[in-house]
Amino acid sequence: MAELLKRFQEEHVPKVDDQVLHKTIVHGDQLTEERARNVQWTYKLGETEADRLEGLEYTFSEFRFKMRMYEVSDTKCG
Repeated sequence: MAELLKRFQEEHVPKVDDQVLHKTIVHGDQLTEERARNVQWTYKLGETEADRLEGLEYTFSEFRFKMRMYEVSDTKCG
């Protein structure tokens, strides 16, 4: 997971000389969000923002719940 987050930050977070310009929001389910935060906490002693993975802001999305709600509303309309 740590290697994935490092790569994601390298490719998608705008920065100049390891200084993060603004954070990039990363959506996932609750387990993914928890694991990503744990990785970030592991790297909290890094020297720069990039080393600490501070360019990524983790949040969870209720994707499956939303899909079920769309299915329910679709069956009522049709």
